[in-house]
Amino acid sequence: MACGSPSETPKRKRPERGSSIRALGPVIVVIDEADAVLGNSRDGNGGDSGIGNRIFATLAAHIGDDKMRGREIWIAMTSRPDLLAIDMKRQGRFGLCIPLFPSQNDVETESLFRVVAKIRGIPLGDDALTAVLAAFAGHSITGSDAEAVLIRAQESAALDGRPEPTCADIEAAAGGFIDPLDPGLLRLQELAAVLACSDKRFLPPAHADADRAALRAEFDRLLAGI
Repeated sequence: MACGSPSETPKRKRPERGSSIRALGPVIVVIDEADAVLGNSRDGNGGDSGIGNRIFATLAAHIGDDKMRGREIWIAMTSRPDLLAIDMKRQGRFGLCIPLFPSQNDVETESLFRVVAKIRGIPLGDDALTAVLAAFAGHSITGSDAEAVLIRAQESAALDGRPEPTCADIEAAAGGFIDPLDPGLLRLQELAAVLACSDKRFLPPAHADADRAALRAEFDRLLAGI
């Protein structure tokens, strides 16, 4: 089956994908950067004589088709759920929103590094973990942050002609890591995930019982500053 971004695929060919997906069932369909595909940016015709809106309506009807229950699972991934079109968020389409957050404490940070190290095949001893936790004490990190640190340690070892990074390599990589993303943008994305979440069970304690009005006010303030 063909894959790619909407810009890589002629709009008139997108309905063919729906037919292919229907024929393939049972199947799991993952839409990455879903805010670009299913977002509010589709408002207006965009110079395509309304073709985009008609295709959007066809896709929405397909995803919400009760006859496809159990045959198709649709997963939309986005860092900005607030940009998804509202009619895509109703039950039967993408009504279940499960937010993914950075590590909330040292235990989660340790788990992230252990998992990423295992995936990358990088040995991670207790001394290295202690150094990592010291470097990121009080800071939230993502899986991509952990991967960046371990890859830098791996590169240092390779440049020295060593097959594996040492504790010193990992400690130096963790100590020198600087997150390139704007903290305000990261906070905006975190708040967007909290506000879009459809069940308190998926929220960390810091957000589960927070004042949603205050969260919304902070989100709107950060959004205005973009």
